[in-house]
Amino acid sequence: MSARPISFEHYWWRVAAPEPAAPAALAQHYDVAIVGSGYTGLRAAIELLRAGRSVVVLEREDPGFGASRRNAGYLGRGLKKAFPKLREKYGATYARAAYAEAGEAFRSTLEFIEKEGIDCRLQRCGRYIAASSAQHYEELAGEMEVMKREFGYEFSLVPRSRQREEFASDAYHGGAVLTALGSLHPGLYHKGLLALVLRLGGAVSGRTEVTGIESGKDSVSLSTGRGSIRAGEAIIATNGYTPPGFAWHARRLIPFTAYMAATEPLPDERFASLIPAGRTVLDTNFNIDFFRPAPDSNRILFGGATGSGLSDNRAIAARLKRILASILPSSAMSHSTMSGPANAPAPSTICRIWDEAIGSGTRLATISAGWRWAAISVPGSRAGSWIPPKGNRFSSSTRFRPCRSIAASRGSCRWP
Repeated sequence: MSARPISFEHYWWRVAAPEPAAPAALAQHYDVAIVGSGYTGLRAAIELLRAGRSVVVLEREDPGFGASRRNAGYLGRGLKKAFPKLREKYGATYARAAYAEAGEAFRSTLEFIEKEGIDCRLQRCGRYIAASSAQHYEELAGEMEVMKREFGYEFSLVPRSRQREEFASDAYHGGAVLTALGSLHPGLYHKGLLALVLRLGGAVSGRTEVTGIESGKDSVSLSTGRGSIRAGEAIIATNGYTPPGFAWHARRLIPFTAYMAATEPLPDERFASLIPAGRTVLDTNFNIDFFRPAPDSNRILFGGATGSGLSDNRAIAARLKRILASILPSSAMSHSTMSGPANAPAPSTICRIWDEAIGSGTRLATISAGWRWAAISVPGSRAGSWIPPKGNRFSSSTRFRPCRSIAASRGSCRWP
């Protein structure tokens, strides 16, 4: 029997495709202009609209085109760098503050979704962290003990002999279960945020690329393909899509690509046996592989090869098929997707808002992404909530440490 051809349609777009959006006409002035319509930008818009501000969200593509509707949909409260290592490098105060912000982002995202009634298949399914070696298992056990002692996070260890109770693979050496973590349908979450912005009276303009920003004494001027717009404040919420023209901002982000695929639909019994507790799964490799049940079908969603820079669909599919064959060899792949640029501000911290680049009217809201995708909306919420009292500057407890070779630019930014 010949294999089915692989579809390169983004999996989540089957029910949450990008949505063309543009008001009939843009006003000449808004209280706040937001560049980028991902989770961060939309959460900022919601906060501002509820504070009585007039808001326009400007998006280069159709809203929903980017990584907000193409990620894995994991909900967590960890960081790429484990707490003990972060503490060792930056000190206990910094490490506790960083992880406290991560925990608050997780908690407040759950609370927001439930309060707003956003139907995005939210589940507190828990997570299984699979150890890639016996040494990783011992290190993981130590890290989990420290997290429990510092933050009260419960966990349970799963020895290799019982691994199939959590994940039907023999490729790992046991792992740890964190029952409090969750997952969602990222496309439906973004769709719900966009609908809420529009319902509150915000303007969302797709296919409206911002080609320059100039900061004046009392306002900011944004040049776009649809003409110039003035705003009292601007928020740059482009994250991993930040263009080189935002030079000060772009130099403080490290974009990387991520990839995800889906198996063929599986028989009920087979689907239930692969991840018996229905948890999200990831491993302890530096460039992790991940697996989760789809929330809307009998498929396993999986990915890896993060940061490998692949762009050809066939090359991506071949790489993901090798990952699947090495971990769950009896499953066949049917969908292949590139999630799109995420970003990793350095060092590994959770949230920062800067008000420094091109004048006091322009702010950058960003987050280090990866396995906290849905919580990426939290910096937007904070950026929005801090704008109404003009002149306020946010000093994150996880203070930004720029590379020494990078100098902050001021005044204006413009590019071809």
